[in-house]
Amino acid sequence: MGIFIEFDNITKTFPGVVALDQVSFDIKEKEILALCGENGAGKSTLINICAGLFRQNSGRVILKGEEVVFHNAGDAERKSISTIFQEVPLCLNMTIADNIFLGSHPASHGVFLDKKYMNRHTEELLEIFHINKKPSETLGRLTIAEQSLVQILKGIDTKPEFLILDEPTSALAEKQKDILFSILKKMRDEDGVTILYVSHRMEEILDIADRALVLRDGKYAGEVVTEGAKIEQIIKLMVGREVIAENIYTKRELGDEVLKVSNLTRGHKLIDVGFSIRKGEILGFAGFQGAGRTEAMRALFGLDPVDSMEVEIQGKKARIKNTRDAIKHGISLISENRRDDGVIRNFDVIKNMIASNLNEVAPFMFIDNNLSKDLSQKYVDMLNIKVSSIQQLMVNLSGGNQQKVIVGRWLMTNPMVLICDEPTRGIDVGAKSEIHSIMMELANEGVSIIMVSSELPEIMTVCDRVIVMCEGRITGELMRDELTEEAVVTLASAFLTSADEIEGEEIAPA
Repeated sequence: MGIFIEFDNITKTFPGVVALDQVSFDIKEKEILALCGENGAGKSTLINICAGLFRQNSGRVILKGEEVVFHNAGDAERKSISTIFQEVPLCLNMTIADNIFLGSHPASHGVFLDKKYMNRHTEELLEIFHINKKPSETLGRLTIAEQSLVQILKGIDTKPEFLILDEPTSALAEKQKDILFSILKKMRDEDGVTILYVSHRMEEILDIADRALVLRDGKYAGEVVTEGAKIEQIIKLMVGREVIAENIYTKRELGDEVLKVSNLTRGHKLIDVGFSIRKGEILGFAGFQGAGRTEAMRALFGLDPVDSMEVEIQGKKARIKNTRDAIKHGISLISENRRDDGVIRNFDVIKNMIASNLNEVAPFMFIDNNLSKDLSQKYVDMLNIKVSSIQQLMVNLSGGNQQKVIVGRWLMTNPMVLICDEPTRGIDVGAKSEIHSIMMELANEGVSIIMVSSELPEIMTVCDRVIVMCEGRITGELMRDELTEEAVVTLASAFLTSADEIEGEEIAPA
């Protein structure tokens, strides 16, 4: 087989981050190549370059022997490249058929849409996955798994020469996954389609791919021919880098249990999740994207509704129905999405600091400006936040300093339990180290910290204990002396054979 597409010394940088560093490899014609790596390894960046959403800083993309430059998604589509992203908002207020044909509506009688053809063809597609829905049904009424399948059907229906799939089975049940794999193998063997398949699920990779190529820290780390290969070979490539410890971890005498969560269930996203944390403990939550870590934290903080959840605070039952209840019980959350959920970009540092603590700074419904300034300056000094003044707009701060302002905001509430969801995402190495030191200091002072992180070295740097999740379930717990990157990745990629059917009903894992 000849080479279908080649990546020659691809480098892509973002401010303060080298996402891809001189990456070179090729994909053969009629091959399914699995692209593996931890979160942050560079997989999504490479996909976005293929899809025409990013431009590399240097290097060449050579498609069927000719160098190509994609300025936008349309350029990639015109080269018969179809990308199925893990999370792309579909039009939930439109019909299934409209979503399938979005951007490529067949016309009849001039400018009018051929609705009969659209509905008939959509019915044929839905039958492939045994989706018992009408093409005219609004997409928002479908389950997450069904919405995911619509996105997959839209991607494969374009009959591409090069198909890219990013975690396509993250919301699918086992039977749906089997159907998808049969389709992909048919596309490869009979239609000659070349496929790039991105997944964290090791068993899937050995099942569907001809080769598995690993990126690590933005660089090419190696590859494995999957026939006869073992999962451990891929995992070794994924975590094989030298881990340099920051030497900030200190063993502490932990106090009594301060929080216990049990029977946390939310549809198929969270299934019977339970855990506890002691005073002064840093409890890590590890797992790949879609494992349910963020969903569990949002539920605990009262942001999302749940089917069931039992909470005990210092041995007493507590009811958390909303964020106000959570804060009242001493729980605070530093959100994963700093841009959308944390930072008020066009407000100054003061307003961002006091946003979650208005009861203290406005006891009589009017904000005490002097108190607000004093408290804000206190945490700016404590956290070494680099600002020209506390009146500086957040939009003008670096990502690391924005993050420290958010930390200060929640420290101002005097939390008993501080949830940090990806607390160092998108910030530079220096700021990351400072955040780690702050967390250790808070733990030493008796604050209990739950840290969700996709970076295994970070988990190993600060955590006393780590809980690992996969597909909405807890798959294991590792004490400090058991904590290795390979142990975490193995649990995070655990294949949950019982996740397909519960009480005889097919479900779609989160």
